[in-house]
Amino acid sequence: MDKKTVLAGSPLFRDLAPDALAAIAERFDIEELRGGRTLFREGDLPDFLYVVATGRLQAQHGDGAVIGEIGRGEPVGEMALLSGETRGADVVALRDSLLLRINRMALLDVVSRHPSALLSLCATIAKRSRRGPRRARLDAARGNRTIAVIRAQAGVRLGPLVERIVGGMRKTGKVVRCIGAADVDKQFGDGAAQTAFGDGDRHRIISAWLERRELAGGHLVLWSDANGEQWTERCLRQCDRVVVVVSSDGGQPAVALARTLRQHAPRAPVDLLVLRPDGVPAGDVLERRVLFGARSHYFVRPDAQADHDAVARQLSGHGLGLVFGGGGARAFAHVGLVRAMEELGVSADIVGGTSMGAFFAGMHAIGASSRDMLAIGRATFIDRNYLNDWVWPSVSLVRGRKFFKRLASVFGDARIEDLRMPYFCVSTNLTRGRQEVHDGGPLATWVGTSMCVPGIAPPVAWNGCLLVDGAIANSLPVDVMHALGRGPIIASDVAAGAGLDAPGIVGPDPEALLHRRTNPSRVSLFGLLGSGYAPSRDNGADDLADLRLRMPVQGARTFGWREIQSLVDRSYEYSLAALRGFLDDRKRGDRSRAERRERVTARVREATAAATAASAAPPGGRTRAPATRSRSTR
Repeated sequence: MDKKTVLAGSPLFRDLAPDALAAIAERFDIEELRGGRTLFREGDLPDFLYVVATGRLQAQHGDGAVIGEIGRGEPVGEMALLSGETRGADVVALRDSLLLRINRMALLDVVSRHPSALLSLCATIAKRSRRGPRRARLDAARGNRTIAVIRAQAGVRLGPLVERIVGGMRKTGKVVRCIGAADVDKQFGDGAAQTAFGDGDRHRIISAWLERRELAGGHLVLWSDANGEQWTERCLRQCDRVVVVVSSDGGQPAVALARTLRQHAPRAPVDLLVLRPDGVPAGDVLERRVLFGARSHYFVRPDAQADHDAVARQLSGHGLGLVFGGGGARAFAHVGLVRAMEELGVSADIVGGTSMGAFFAGMHAIGASSRDMLAIGRATFIDRNYLNDWVWPSVSLVRGRKFFKRLASVFGDARIEDLRMPYFCVSTNLTRGRQEVHDGGPLATWVGTSMCVPGIAPPVAWNGCLLVDGAIANSLPVDVMHALGRGPIIASDVAAGAGLDAPGIVGPDPEALLHRRTNPSRVSLFGLLGSGYAPSRDNGADDLADLRLRMPVQGARTFGWREIQSLVDRSYEYSLAALRGFLDDRKRGDRSRAERRERVTARVREATAAATAASAAPPGGRTRAPATRSRSTR
């Protein structure tokens, strides 16, 4: 490696005269850092300034919060070295990395002889201090460039699976390069893929070759059937995301791979991909997730290209996430959105919700059409009253037993982890003062828990804690969906906007709401108990959602079950126009996110006017029949 060439590409030293650059290069040593290892930790005393020759590092606070990424030519550790203070962050290797380093005394000697180097150093420090959290989010967003697909069970045919997934990723319009052990051997000779870390020039040459493939743009898929230990370890050290492949046939997974994962990819998120034919039970998927430290899982039918395409979209950041907010009866507006999606042939890849949104999201996850969702919702909340098992109000107004039985009849014994469409719902942990995300366990139970309005239904006891309605902690859980990193998000917001009020009353009057004269709007007990649906916390939905639909629910009450048909119809018209604008702008691909939002907002205004006109139509006017659910891809 030519140290002078590396430094000439660094912003610190690129402006130096050739003779000065050559002299400085002699003061640098070479250090190799294995992917996954820590270069230094927050609070360490400064010893060296580093420059990345090849590879990639990540700076993060001690609590794991990402500050940013550091690539080829960029300096590392310059602030602490100049100030003499302790290190301000942990720095870890995201790739096998080759670094140049210089100690403090040598660096001070360099800048005393070449003041321009000091100016460049100060400029770099100022630039990094300005980039802040937004740049860190951008760094993280691009962090799915390289994906390692690793076989973890004997008998799984990995080659055809990878070929289909790569084909699905290319359908998104991205350049995708795929490299296996045979490709490395073909490039560098037989056995080259099994070159170990630190094995002289050959290791460095292979690392640099992989880096060039990655920096060429698009996605890089590295795959290993685990027959070669060194190649598997290299794949894990060179990736941003790991996909572990097993089968649902009950075979024994490779326990040794779990140890290898923890050692060589401690920070890369892990997903479990389960090959599961139709009619075959999911198996012990949660246990396997724990074994491999996987945060989520996918089911793929070996012969279903649609399943491979869905996984490909999500791995490449093009999967469509659908989030349903809470709002009592107003949540029937979600049915209008689903109807519009059916008409346009738009399918979600993953769905989540809170409170009543969890109920409709659960039905969407099990494959219910908009027609089915409306019929089941009507049967649950209008045709029959499942909330009338009254009890002495020591904890709640109703026992909730009838309602949970109703949910069991809707969802059966389905478990969230067995659903082919990924699903989550949210509840509020009163004991811990936080939200709980449920992505495993009995679907009916967790949907019901997410809907337990305090005071109306009793809290659900779980692990020594009390759980209630999810909308209290998170009325629109876009942040939960965003953290999964699957792709664009459509959020359906059915919050009423304005909270409860007492117009014309100055007070204080403790009895104002007890009298019809001073309470003309008749704020009710149920209205007060349901006020937890107010949008007190939606965790940055405006920033994180690619399309936030503020459904036309003005005037609709939390427990206004008789108004649902009008809600569905208005929301359908509103969603149809908004989705058309959203899809049109995504196809263009030549606009910034802000410009796309502005155009979609204009479409939404038009949709709002149309929805208002529809609501003013005579009761006997025609309404469009719900479309049949479509599973077509975008």
